Amino acid sequence: MTPLIALQLIAALGDSVTKGVRTDGSVTPEQTFAAVIGQRTGRPVLNAGAGGNNTAQMLDRLDRDVLAHKPVTVLIMAGLNDAAMIDGGPVARTWPRISVEAYGRNLGGMVQRVRAFGATPVVMTPNPMTRRYPYANLGAYLGRDINDPLVSYAAEARDVARATSACLVDVYAAWIARRDLESLLPDGIHPNPEGHRLIADQVIAACLSRR
Repeated sequence: MTPLIALQLIAALGDSVTKGVRTDGSVTPEQTFAAVIGQRTGRPVLNAGAGGNNTAQMLDRLDRDVLAHKPVTVLIMAGLNDAAMIDGGPVARTWPRISVEAYGRNLGGMVQRVRAFGATPVVMTPNPMTRRYPYANLGAYLGRDINDPLVSYAAEARDVARATSACLVDVYAAWIARRDLESLLPDGIHPNPEGHRLIADQVIAACLSRR
């Protein structure tokens, strides 16, 4: 892959929420929060989201997929796949895929590596889920708040941002009390175009408006 060497490049590292594009056409590349940030700031944005990724996988590909392109700002949004209580099949899990402690270490490691490279890290909490999630009645999700497993991961992301003095975009806190949450997450986990616009607004207001 040819490096995207450009002035003030922003890179967005994450999972399927960051990748954004839905196979049913409900979210196009131009509607992802990464693209919207580029449209609104006039800055080039590299979307390095990969469906299914957890923080261990993101840490492993950080140099190759992000830092090789020489960004000046790196957005890091993770947690949904780390906290997931379901594997493919679907198969219910007894424990999350990545423990909250390992999640914090991985996230902190990415922040440190981005900063050592000379770029500015931005930590983003994951968006919440709703019971529209297809597996909401399976395994650990049955009979409890769908977001119970995710709460501690959002809190850990906040702690990592605070401990490393990284800029924080708290998507979880901003979204969890919204009355229109279900409309923003048609399948219970992935934002629609309006959701992506809201995330872009948060990122710009919290961490890019002065850059």
